[in-house]
Amino acid sequence: MKNILEKYKELLEHPKGKAFLFFGFYALFFLFVIIFIQTVGHRDALLQEYEKGDQSLFNTANFLNGNFYYDYKITIDNVLHDYYGKMNLEEESFKYNNQDYYKNGNLYYLENNIVDNPFHFREFIELSSINNLMSSAMYFSKTEYEDGSLDYKFLISVNTINKLLYELDTDYDDEPCEIIIKVNDSGDISGITYFLDSYCKYSDKCNNLKIEASYELIGEVREIKRVNA
Repeated sequence: MKNILEKYKELLEHPKGKAFLFFGFYALFFLFVIIFIQTVGHRDALLQEYEKGDQSLFNTANFLNGNFYYDYKITIDNVLHDYYGKMNLEEESFKYNNQDYYKNGNLYYLENNIVDNPFHFREFIELSSINNLMSSAMYFSKTEYEDGSLDYKFLISVNTINKLLYELDTDYDDEPCEIIIKVNDSGDISGITYFLDSYCKYSDKCNNLKIEASYELIGEVREIKRVNA
């Protein structure tokens, strides 16, 4: 340490010593800045992979093919609406309120009659919406379970939801909503849970809203027949 101080004093006394110290200091400063940017950039890249549902975290391809059995539990102001059925691309058959529905494209059938969409907040469980919401949400945390399954928690603002689902530009200073992506031990999506109380507050559609979607036997739906056709 003493030798370092002596060298420092010698440089200060040398005619060009101060200039050397000045440029040396800034060289070290810029080196530090470059290392910091690279480190942060790497972290941001990892975060973006989380936000995009990168396959190193969980698989989306099989799920987004739209072939599975499902159970949607939509709780609006403490009232449960339960839909369970199966999907194969544009076709679905499901049960709701003890009635059997069939869906093809955008048309819903109850027996032989075309009926209105019986789903509440269907926009949150459409595959295209799920994909967009996952891509735009911010990764927050991960929970691992003994059976090998995981929960990935994401946060998303009401403003982002409004933009993605309704093409509305809003500027609420809101508490973020939560999206939990449930992944099985094979890395496939097995469920999605939304906590949307903040969305309810600003949309004036409800007081509280929770949507739980569970999926199983992905890729194993062979045929869907229309009931009472």
